[in-house]
Amino acid sequence: MQIRKILLSKALGCLVIATLLFGCSPTFDWRIVRSDDLYFEAMYPAKPSRAEKVLELDGKQLVMTMEAARAADALYAVGAISLSSTDATAINMSLLMKFLENGMLSNLGARNATPENVTVRTAGQPSYEMPARHWQVSGVGPDGIQRVLKFRLIQRQLSDGRMMVYQVGVLQTETKDGLKKPEWLNEQHQTFLNGFRPY
Repeated sequence: MQIRKILLSKALGCLVIATLLFGCSPTFDWRIVRSDDLYFEAMYPAKPSRAEKVLELDGKQLVMTMEAARAADALYAVGAISLSSTDATAINMSLLMKFLENGMLSNLGARNATPENVTVRTAGQPSYEMPARHWQVSGVGPDGIQRVLKFRLIQRQLSDGRMMVYQVGVLQTETKDGLKKPEWLNEQHQTFLNGFRPY
């Protein structure tokens, strides 16, 4: 139980650190960014920055590489974990996915949120749809600010046995000066979420 608490706090730290690292909020300037070393492309609203965080799961250290950009009081981020074929076999993938889920939901104090089954289209030709899980929750963050969080978790097995795990999310300030955020921001969120494509 103590190990689980430590792991959860480290996962929570990933999104908090990303929020702090990727400073100002430019206007939307959509562009496709390819991350060939992490086998994905994504549609970002501004130029993303990159950071790494080490997670520990059952005594194993996993590196999550996070690329994120800010726009209109929101953080748009893709976290990627690359597992060797050996690690992909040794690690309990269900435990890893639950660990990432709990870490994301804890950012807003959410518990046991029900995910929606969605599909994500791969990049390249031929392109095909693969399963993903999608969550949307609202709550108050550690800084006392009301936010909405939308995120997806995706597993992708590569042809050589390696496994890529992706965490794609938007963390949006829900209100500012007591005013609700405009509805059109939902379209921007969807542009980002649907613009993510693994190779």
